Amino acid sequence: MAFHSESFSTFMVPLGSAAHQIAECFCQYHSNWQKAEQVYLNTLTVYAVNQYLNCLGYETDWENSDSYNVVNQALLDAADLIIKDYGKLECRRIFPDSEALYIPEEAMFDRLGYMAVSLNETLDQAEVLGFFRQVDTVEVPLSQLRSLDRFADYLEIYHLEQAKDVCQQICLSQWLRGVFTAGWQSLEEWIAVEPLELALQFRGSKPQPDQEAQLSTSITRTKVIQLGQSTQSILAMMTLKPDEVNHSVHIQVEVLPTREQTFLPVGLQLAILDDQQEEVMEAQTRETQDGIRLEFTAEVNDRFGLRILFDSVTIIENFLV
Repeated sequence: MAFHSESFSTFMVPLGSAAHQIAECFCQYHSNWQKAEQVYLNTLTVYAVNQYLNCLGYETDWENSDSYNVVNQALLDAADLIIKDYGKLECRRIFPDSEALYIPEEAMFDRLGYMAVSLNETLDQAEVLGFFRQVDTVEVPLSQLRSLDRFADYLEIYHLEQAKDVCQQICLSQWLRGVFTAGWQSLEEWIAVEPLELALQFRGSKPQPDQEAQLSTSITRTKVIQLGQSTQSILAMMTLKPDEVNHSVHIQVEVLPTREQTFLPVGLQLAILDDQQEEVMEAQTRETQDGIRLEFTAEVNDRFGLRILFDSVTIIENFLV
C-alpha cells in the first residue's frame, strides 16, 4: 500500500476454514444482510489480529469482547479484542483505496489502541498493517499509522502508564477515617462559596428526621470539574454510606450544574468503570436536566473509576474502596 515505507513491518494471516466458520456462525444471528456482512468482516478482522497477538505471545480474551457477543454485534459496530492484563484493542479493517481508517464513535473510548487490517478480495488472507495510539476523530489518516515492530514497546509503555494511574487512585477508606483527598471538598465548604439558594436546590427539600439520621452516618464530598472551558464547569458529588455488617459501602455519585449554568449541558455522560476500566453503569443528560445520578454497592478493596465525558473532554478518577 502507498503508506508503507521499506522499514514498515506488517503481518500476514491466512483466513482458512476456521476463521470463516466463526464468521458464518455469527452471521446466522443477524437477519439484516448489511449487519450480517458487517459482522462477517469484523469477525475476520478480529480473527487476524488475534492470531497476530498470539504469535507475539500475548494472551487474549476474545470470548468476553463485544465483537464475540451477538447482542453487542447487533447494537454496535463491534470489532474489539481484549488483551489480558492490558485492555481492549480495537481492530478495524481498511477499505480498498482508502486514505483513512474509519473508527465508529462508540469505539473512540476505553481502547488501548487501534489496529488496522486489510482483507483481500477473496477473503482468504488478511494483512495486519499497523496501529494507532489514542484517537480523537472518526477518521484517522493512514499517514499516521505506526509500524507493528513498535507495537510491543507501545503495549509495555501503556501498561506502565496504567499501573501508574492505579497508584494514583483515591482511597475511599481514608475518607471514612476522616482523611480526604485534595480537591474534594465537604458539602459545607462548597456551599460557603456558592449562593445558598443554589446549593439548597441541589440537595432538594429539607430532609425528614429519618433522612437526617441516614445522612449523619454518611460522608459527602464534592469537586468542581472544568469541562475544557474556563466558563463551563460541573459539580461532582460522591456520598458514601458504609455498611459495617456486610463490609460494604453504598456509593452514590451525582453530577450537578454549578452557579454558571441552570442545567447540565446536553450529552454529558457519567459512567462507572470496573477495575478493568470497562463501563458497567452509565447515565447521560438530556435537555433541561439539572442532575444525573448513579448508585451502587462496593465491597472493601474493590476498585472502580468515575468517568465524565462531554464533547472531546474526558475526565477519569480512579478509586479504591
